[in-house]
Amino acid sequence: MSDDFIGGSKDGTHIFDDFHSNSAITTGLVGNLNWDMTTIAHASTPSFVASPNGVLRLAAAAASGDGEALTLKADGVVLVGDGQVFRCRVRYPNSVTTGVVRNSLTGNNFRIGFGNLVTAVEHSVGVFLSSDAGVLTWTCANTTTDVTGTVTGIPTLTGGTTMVLDKWHDLELRLTETNVVGAPYKISCLVDGYPAGEIVTAVLAANETMEFSIVHYQDSGAIAHFDIDYYEAWIPRFG
Repeated sequence: MSDDFIGGSKDGTHIFDDFHSNSAITTGLVGNLNWDMTTIAHASTPSFVASPNGVLRLAAAAASGDGEALTLKADGVVLVGDGQVFRCRVRYPNSVTTGVVRNSLTGNNFRIGFGNLVTAVEHSVGVFLSSDAGVLTWTCANTTTDVTGTVTGIPTLTGGTTMVLDKWHDLELRLTETNVVGAPYKISCLVDGYPAGEIVTAVLAANETMEFSIVHYQDSGAIAHFDIDYYEAWIPRFG
């Protein structure tokens, strides 16, 4: 994918984590950026997977609703104007221990992008991608309403909609144009480089706060694993 949205430091803020960094993950500070980790319900175990590029594995414990949320500074992000981009590379791994299949799509869920909650409940403010057992959607939400698009027609997904177990998928959101209250208006989604659709919305205001956010949880009552290769966001400077 092109990096042409990234300018210099005078042009905007570039957030990037390749998860090829600290090993003291049990401190609750994760990755190059020292993400704060909040446990959802019971203990969850993050780990780094050996890789040329760095991979973070999040493992939700075995009770329904278990998981973890990674965030940077609380209430640290507002989306003013347009031109923001978010993208990541993610996978549901299949064989987590050698020769033993321990993972599935069933009940294995995540939300990633910009959001305001560290629970299994959907963000009440934010712009984010979601997976419900591998079925992909993207959402723009404020405190009173939200608008959601459903990923369809992607040839690298099962049925055009659903992630494939043990396959990496590239996810991207592009925020363009400006609504009447000064926040992004059009949100386009790409999956594995293919256009997945767009939503047009005026629900987000330029003063609503959120965080850079990764949330993973399960609602199947079985241990669930989720891998992140990288997290990246670009937010232009305004004013």
